[in-house]
Amino acid sequence: MGLKGIPKIISPELLQVLSAMGHGDEIVLADIHFPSASICRNGPTEIRAD
Repeated sequence: MGLKGIPKIISPELLQVLSAMGHGDEIVLADIHFPSASICRNGPTEIRAD
């Protein structure tokens, strides 16, 4: 049984990161060509959905 109103495609890891976000935090939804590995070295969290 999943959470009411939350699509199954949203992973628990993504829900945790979204709940931990605060004012000024940003989220990027990008395709495979976005250079997330080089950008996410200094603190941001990378969550892959593939």
